[in-house]
Parts: sequence; structure tokens; C-alpha cells
Amino acid sequence: MAIIETIDQDLRNAMRNRETKSVTTLRSVKASLQNATIENRGDLKDEQIINVLQREIKKRKEAAELYKRSKREDHVKQELEEIKIIEKYLPEQMSNEELAQLVEQAAQETGANSPSDIGRVISLVVSRAGGKADGGRIANAVRTKLQK
Repeated sequence: MAIIETIDQDLRNAMRNRETKSVTTLRSVKASLQNATIENRGDLKDEQIINVLQREIKKRKEAAELYKRSKREDHVKQELEEIKIIEKYLPEQMSNEELAQLVEQAAQETGANSPSDIGRVISLVVSRAGGKADGGRIANAVRTKLQK
């Protein structure tokens, strides 16, 4: 529960300091966490909290991309600022070298050697990464490894 407690504390501080962007973003994140708690019918584990935070970041990245295509730079900037706020609550991301090493190990363990084995390798890497790597980065690393 440490992540949720940190979000609560930061929300209170942002409200005291009248940081409207942080307050809005953290309220949205809290609502998503609350919805996930209700869906789960109980408290969330850290992995589940991380998944919710990653989902929130993904939503904002997609929105920023759409705004960029619509040439709405003010909204793009806002979405990117929200992403930065949310990223503070995620564990430190794996480096590309660590991710490549993890993909290599997973490929060897599953005996994967062709693009048809991508799904098995991705699922193993995702479970081992534990939220320290974005799903898109994992998929790209696995595709690169198996297409060689």
C-alpha cells in the first residue's frame, strides 16, 4: 500500500500548494485505483497498482499522439506533464541492456527461435520484468531478437 499512501500524501500536498495540474492528475489516478480496487473486490497488490499506473500512462500517451496529429500542442504538453507526474510512482525502468539480457534468457528457456514464438517469450519477460519495463518496449525487444 506504500504507493497508494504516497499518492494520497502527494495529493494533499498538491492541494495545499494549489498545484492544479498535479491535483487533477492525482485525482484521476486515485479514481482509477479505486475502480481497480472495486473490480478486484479487495486491496490491490503492488503489481496491480503498477499495472493501473502503466495503463494511465498509456492512455495519456495515446491522447498526446492524437492531439499531436490534430496540431493541438497545448494539449500535448498537458498530457506529457501528466505522464511525468504519474511516472514518479512507477519503479525505476530497466535499461535497454537489462531488458535485452532478460529477453535473451527467456528466449533460451522457451526454446524460441522464430517469430511464431513471440507470445511465449513476451509473457515470460513481462512476468519477470515486474512493471520495470513498458509492454511496448518488451514487445519490440522480443521481436528484434526473434527476427534475427
